[in-house]
Amino acid sequence: MTDSTPIAALAERLVNTEWDDTAEAAGMRTVVEGLGFGWTDTPDGARAATPFAAGDARIDRIADAPFDRRAEFAELAIPVLRTDGTALGHARAFRHAADAVEGVLGRAVRMGSYGTRDPYGRPGARRGDWGAPYLRWECTAGHGAMLELTAGAEGPELLLRSTSRLFAMAHHWRYEGYLLTGFTGTCEEDDEDADEYGAGTRPYIDEAGDWDDLRSALTEFLTVLPAELHALGTSLALPLYAFLEAPQRTAPLLFDLVCDGGSLLVGHYEPSAAAPARGGTPAELGWESADLLPAGAVPEVRGRRLPWRTDLAVYGWGRAEVPPARWRIDAGGPGEVRAAQVADLLVSTARAAGVGTALNLLVGTEGERHPHFELAFPGLRLRVG
Repeated sequence: MTDSTPIAALAERLVNTEWDDTAEAAGMRTVVEGLGFGWTDTPDGARAATPFAAGDARIDRIADAPFDRRAEFAELAIPVLRTDGTALGHARAFRHAADAVEGVLGRAVRMGSYGTRDPYGRPGARRGDWGAPYLRWECTAGHGAMLELTAGAEGPELLLRSTSRLFAMAHHWRYEGYLLTGFTGTCEEDDEDADEYGAGTRPYIDEAGDWDDLRSALTEFLTVLPAELHALGTSLALPLYAFLEAPQRTAPLLFDLVCDGGSLLVGHYEPSAAAPARGGTPAELGWESADLLPAGAVPEVRGRRLPWRTDLAVYGWGRAEVPPARWRIDAGGPGEVRAAQVADLLVSTARAAGVGTALNLLVGTEGERHPHFELAFPGLRLRVG
């Protein structure tokens, strides 16, 4: 892997760059020249030569952004590494660049994935099966500027972005009802009014209206999850609860998603015998005995000890410890996730267990807790309880 020193040095220069966050192209040119990069106007837009073999920096003009059709502004994107084109290669390159930046700037204040939607409504946010992860740091010199490490089409890129533009975008998504995808991570020290793509208020979540909607959302989300977590250097254990059609209207733990950037492990917890079952047994539905997994296959996630301590804990009731999942499948790692198969399995199992509609599946709030961030998962299209 390439020496990380030039990446770290560039990150330090960028966060200490004076920059007017109105982000007009002329102002961006001043930034580029201040960095010592050569400027060239081409038919495809402005380009600036950099010391990196990954390619020229781009001054991207954003016109007709959905939140302000009259605005035209710019941001600086600097490719820092090229990859071998595989999902794992992209994830490793991103992680290498992130380690370099974190080595000089400390932990990012925001992280997450853009999912399938570009923050400014431009096409192509999703970069294949490696996803669209990002990390952000606040610039110390620029007023309202953010330094972002993001997954570009050819490899990781450092971006100089306007906080106010991202904030305007976030309000557009919330109040106009547009669908956010991916997931966000908010640092506890963040301003509560900061943007929703990784900070502040809970993102707007468009709940899945039917099983087909949920199946599609799960497929998109899970396809890139291991690669994105590998890139971000983090892990998650996400419990999914379900209201069952039973006299007591119980909401037991039904599934969990566990991943540390390697394989995605999906578990199934059978409802109690008192709950009605509409379909076959877990084995008939496609689940495998957890005993068949190698010892230690289910990772320790951010220090959290499995099994979950919950039954109706999704609503604050009960704290009985749930035994480890008897049924669990290895859904694959970066670039190899059997996402459509897993989505089908989760939907068919939920319906067989007596879950009436997709609206009756919930993400457990304990899955949103992280040592450094408060997480939210709009890409799953499930409400939180």
